[in-house]
Amino acid sequence: MVRLAAVRKGVTAPQTAQLIVDNVFRDHGIPEAFVSDRGVPKRTIPRQMVRLSE
Repeated sequence: MVRLAAVRKGVTAPQTAQLIVDNVFRDHGIPEAFVSDRGVPKRTIPRQMVRLSE
């Protein structure tokens, strides 16, 4: 399954997190783990998603 959302250029990590919480977690719940091959900078998004979902 693919979830697509129209966003403007330059979307921030908090905005991305909000999109995921609103459009994915709502239907599927919070995942037990986050896996990324992008390293340290991309850790901001999972942290923000956890904060938003509390």
